[in-house]
Amino acid sequence: MRLEKVKILGIVYKILYHHELKGDKNELLNGRIDYDKAEILIKNDLESQNILNVIYHEAVHGLSTAMGIDLSEKQVETISNGLLCLVRDNPELFDLRGLEGGLK
Repeated sequence: MRLEKVKILGIVYKILYHHELKGDKNELLNGRIDYDKAEILIKNDLESQNILNVIYHEAVHGLSTAMGIDLSEKQVETISNGLLCLVRDNPELFDLRGLEGGLK
């Protein structure tokens, strides 16, 4: 199953899968976020685990930009890897459905 969208601070980003992605310097990329179009672009031949890593990575870029934090690439990489491990190791921490009063 491939994700089709992700919401980052109220903005819904479409997730699109492409054969080849290049950066501003013509370098090959696994993912890229386009703030103007509200899209996250993912290289389509990645393993599903790597796709999830890239989505988290691009989402942290989105948070950084939207919140004016200006994280470096190394900081984005470190935070996205840490968040993904936190979610994987503690899925119950992120299941808000059973909370009294319900979070929406």
